Amino acid sequence: MFENLKISERLSKSYLIVTGLTGVAALIGVVVMIILSTQYSRALVQYGFSQGDIGKAMVVFADTRSATRAIIGYDDEETVNKLLTVHDEKKAAFEQYFETIKKTLTTAKEQKMYEDMLDDIQEYWDLEARILEMGTSGDKEMSGQAQALAVTELTALYDTVYGRMAELLDYNVDKGNTLSVVLSTLSIVLSIVVVLIIAFATVFALRLGKKIASGIVTPMNAMIERFKTFAKGDLSSPFPEVKSKDEIAEMVQEASDMASNMNLIINDAGEILGSMAEGNYVIQTKVEDKYSGEFEKLLTAMRKTRD
Repeated sequence: MFENLKISERLSKSYLIVTGLTGVAALIGVVVMIILSTQYSRALVQYGFSQGDIGKAMVVFADTRSATRAIIGYDDEETVNKLLTVHDEKKAAFEQYFETIKKTLTTAKEQKMYEDMLDDIQEYWDLEARILEMGTSGDKEMSGQAQALAVTELTALYDTVYGRMAELLDYNVDKGNTLSVVLSTLSIVLSIVVVLIIAFATVFALRLGKKIASGIVTPMNAMIERFKTFAKGDLSSPFPEVKSKDEIAEMVQEASDMASNMNLIINDAGEILGSMAEGNYVIQTKVEDKYSGEFEKLLTAMRKTRD
């Protein structure tokens, strides 16, 4: 692919190819970092932070249950009011965490689990509100009924909601662990790809460099050897064949043409001088156009001798 190029073009193109390969490796490295960074951020938001929000929601949900139990168990109005305040604060915190969880849902399964919890949670709050109303009515009989409902029905709903939140938490943990494995594998695979490209670029550059060097040095050495015989007067032997079409090929061609011209001039001059030695002074050169430059002096001197 480089034989028909000049040496400068050959070197430029080989440099561009090697630079391109290393550029590809660098680009892959950048892409790897972007992918890993993006996926890591996604993992934090969707699974890491989500697990924290679910855990917080479970804690404050348990706190609301404890507050509810305390409210229907006390008769002192001041204590009950304080516990109602605590209950409302915990409930508001739970709803805030639960709304935050909604923003991190990504799969249809998570969405289904969340929607199932919504129905159970709403049923829990409705029953809890009825129990609190009964437990704070001041009527001992209703208070007893409220405590009974809290122990039976509300506890069952609490266990259902808490279990669903624990299930969602476990699902997030599993998904987070899976994504962690995927990211680790992706990091290793892409790192290997980058290393392989760099290794390939290095080997390719070395081989290409040797080939280009050989394409320059080999014909040059052959030319040096031919010039040695040329300096000793060998104008007939052929010059080295060069397959490329670069400056060396041009130099070989010029040298071959020069040897051919000199051979013609020497043969022509020898024929003229030989004829003149035999008394033939009317002989003419057959290659006058070859007597150019300094060789023109030789033709002029032979003409003067003839005249």
